[in-house]
Amino acid sequence: MSKKRPVNWYVILRAALSPEQHTRAGLLLFLFAFVTLECSIHALAPVIEHTALALSPWHPAPNTIAHHFVAFLGTLLSFVLALVVILLWARAQDTAPAAVVEGLPRKSRGLIIGLSTPAKTAAAEITAAIDNAGGRPSIESLGELRAKLLESNWGPLAAAVEYHGEELKQVWLLCTKEAAPHFENARRILQVVIGCSAPIKQCDLDNPSSITAVEKNVEKIYSAAGPDLNLSDADIVADLTGGTSAVTAGLARAVGSNPHRRIEWLDQSKKLAWRGDDGVLHARTAVQVAEDKVLIEVRTAS
Repeated sequence: MSKKRPVNWYVILRAALSPEQHTRAGLLLFLFAFVTLECSIHALAPVIEHTALALSPWHPAPNTIAHHFVAFLGTLLSFVLALVVILLWARAQDTAPAAVVEGLPRKSRGLIIGLSTPAKTAAAEITAAIDNAGGRPSIESLGELRAKLLESNWGPLAAAVEYHGEELKQVWLLCTKEAAPHFENARRILQVVIGCSAPIKQCDLDNPSSITAVEKNVEKIYSAAGPDLNLSDADIVADLTGGTSAVTAGLARAVGSNPHRRIEWLDQSKKLAWRGDDGVLHARTAVQVAEDKVLIEVRTAS
């Protein structure tokens, strides 16, 4: 039998006080609590005053001491009752399962995504084409290279980077030992073909076969993003599409540990690129990727 997790009232109260948890009922409860506290303070002052007079040998004991004391107890009891109600409400907010919906991801300033080991043919062809063009392919060539990229197993990576576009301030590529040697090539392709202007950072995984180890690596990214880049957890989206199963699971665990973190994935039923009956390669445009909701984010229902 699993052990029941003890209630941490401090955490619950902090959650209740956070702006995200404010509802009309909760706000009214907090206002009521503060009003009753204020009343209790005002009710206590006459008690102290009349008690002092009662103890003084120069003044007769006033008859209103009992009245004020009862008033004070009443307001104090009201405050305690309101506080209990607030804590119970906060606990319900903390423990109740949140309704979630799936929709188009919000454009993000940070993107965490796994780098797959590339299919040799596609990566080699794209790299060769970039080299032959002196690093600056023509617009027509870029369209063809983009279609080839979207057709390859780096397609989901390219689609995610392209979707978030100019909003991106940082991209983190999670690399296994097998994928790490291809990082520089992937960065170059994303910069030239997709037009990514955000810094792309290589994040080597200590043990890509361990879900826990991957989770710790991802936690380090979130921890450093705040002080280094001024990015909050909500500014970063983690994409589950790329990488191995262990990498995907570790990434999901890291995101799931914080309600402010966001997650997205690519709808595998909607192809990014395909070949027609004539053998010509076609690819969804960036606009079509958004309109067709190829990328999906799960979020709490408002």
